[in-house]
Amino acid sequence: MADKKVSRETVPHLSDLFTTGTLIELSLGGENTIELWLERPSTIQQDDAMNKAKAKRARLMAAYRDEDSDEHVALEGELLGMSKDAIIEELIILEEENFKRQAVSEVLYGPEGSDWGEYGVDYIDLLDATQSRLQEIREFNDGLSEEDEHLAIRIDKDEEVKRLETQARKFQDESDDRKKVLIEKEKGRLGLTELVKLVDDLRKARIDLEGQLVWFQEYRLRMLYYSVRYPKKRTSRYFDNMDQLTSLPAWVQQQILSDYDTFDAGGEDVKKLASLLSSSDSSELLKGVEEMSMPSGPKA
Repeated sequence: MADKKVSRETVPHLSDLFTTGTLIELSLGGENTIELWLERPSTIQQDDAMNKAKAKRARLMAAYRDEDSDEHVALEGELLGMSKDAIIEELIILEEENFKRQAVSEVLYGPEGSDWGEYGVDYIDLLDATQSRLQEIREFNDGLSEEDEHLAIRIDKDEEVKRLETQARKFQDESDDRKKVLIEKEKGRLGLTELVKLVDDLRKARIDLEGQLVWFQEYRLRMLYYSVRYPKKRTSRYFDNMDQLTSLPAWVQQQILSDYDTFDAGGEDVKKLASLLSSSDSSELLKGVEEMSMPSGPKA
């Protein structure tokens, strides 16, 4: 019996897993759309984006050290006009995410140096169990889409989901309460600190935060500049220079950035996960910083 011949087109290849780029459709309002090709920048281009972003941050740091610069004068004038209470409040806001992480850690494992708390690794198991149960319900109701209200009703009525979510809410409430305790303790410590020291701390925190934002924005835009290509001529970059990219309306830049982040991270599942993880009761300032975070990419 002759061997059955298999068409080469039907045989999967490892190269099928390689993703060099993706085609996106940019909406400009109404039925107006533009197609763009997004391609991962080369290693050399990534290094260039990193170096230029670091250089821009370094220029900002140098400007703040120059007592005659507009940046230095503006910052010092603002700090001089702030009350001690206002300075303490801003320092607390800038550190709020650290308080949140510490609170979660202490509820999970107990205070540093103690035995594990009530939850420990069990909380991770709780999250896994919740996701597993939700997946079971979805598979059992395979004919229903994620948006179908009947699926949502069945999930809401499921006793196991209710039990698991009650445990998760208990953990969240305890973490929130612990964070409040940590914040009040820090406010008390800062209240006993000399004003000069508080001003120095806030000055450094503000400059560091702005430096990180400047670096991050520049890095993202440089990566985007190298990434965007013509759909039918993918070796040619869409923008001739950075000015063309940065002169686009902010909402257009954000659309392209969002599509690039999704492509760079590996798909829509990553975007949904990032959305879940970004939920927080932090201040608007810190929320804004978190929303800028890239799913992947090197650190400064």
